[in-house]
Amino acid sequence: MLQLTTLVSLRLDNNRLKNLPDELSQLHNLKALSLEGCSRLTALPIKMGRLTNLTKLHVGGVPLVTPPNVVMRWEVEDVMDYLARLTSAFTHVLWLVQRN
Repeated sequence: MLQLTTLVSLRLDNNRLKNLPDELSQLHNLKALSLEGCSRLTALPIKMGRLTNLTKLHVGGVPLVTPPNVVMRWEVEDVMDYLARLTSAFTHVLWLVQRN
């Protein structure tokens, strides 16, 4: 995906993906992501919080558990912030575990 860093829109609608690759977070110019009808997808990678330019996220028909439904009702920028905070918290927990 590194060669796609200038990509601004990505449609992955109606496919059988079970998860999205963490490398998706390297698409820093991505403004729109559509995952409509991806019925096997249950989570967005927490590293997606790095997609600070994302303004449109379409997830109709996607049974997401992470982030929870209440978060997915927020503005896209707030969802990305939520994911970024999860990344930060997860990193901190890993640091604590490795330290002990």
